[in-house]
Amino acid sequence: SGKSYIDPDTREVLGYEAEDIGAGKIIALDREVGTLEMTRTTQEVRIEDKVLSNESERISSVFYPSNPEGVKPGRILRIFDSLGSGAQYSVIVINRGDLDGVKSGHTFAVYKRGESVRDRVTNEYVKLPSERAGLAMVFRTFSRVSYALVLIANYSFEHMERRNWLLRQLEKQQRSALLETSERLHHLSTLDPLTGLANRRQFDTDLRQAWSQA
Repeated sequence: SGKSYIDPDTREVLGYEAEDIGAGKIIALDREVGTLEMTRTTQEVRIEDKVLSNESERISSVFYPSNPEGVKPGRILRIFDSLGSGAQYSVIVINRGDLDGVKSGHTFAVYKRGESVRDRVTNEYVKLPSERAGLAMVFRTFSRVSYALVLIANYSFEHMERRNWLLRQLEKQQRSALLETSERLHHLSTLDPLTGLANRRQFDTDLRQAWSQA
């Protein structure tokens, strides 16, 4: 099944990204049942894969960049061929389409959302202002989403989903390191620093365990 595009603000399903895995032609037909001969495949064809008529649309190579009027600011839903970071000539998907007044050639400024950092003086978290990261131009529109090409990128920008994933991984590593350090300190607290043998604290612990099991 293709990737679903969900609006990050309203949580609405805006559409699905169909993945092209092959092509074929009908060689036999009996009313509503037909036999399809595959002429091209990029991966294994499976039961319940959807078969659609070829609706390929030629994309114009000539565009007239213009500023969209009356179109609300959108969000990046996906960055193609990437784990989440984008740069110049990246293809992105935005949550604005034909129904929002978006047309091919419309240009959008890309902003990197400001991070939340801790103020070292007040020890409170403050949100930094968003920074302009580049410029993207729409080259294909659908009813609820559009494809755009990043023409200018001041620096590599990260999709929020990827950034949150990195933060979760960092937090997990920090918790793991903290737990390991705590266990190490507990182990050292039960040893005599001179002989390396179990000290009185470990002896008392072992005695309580033996007493409870007796």
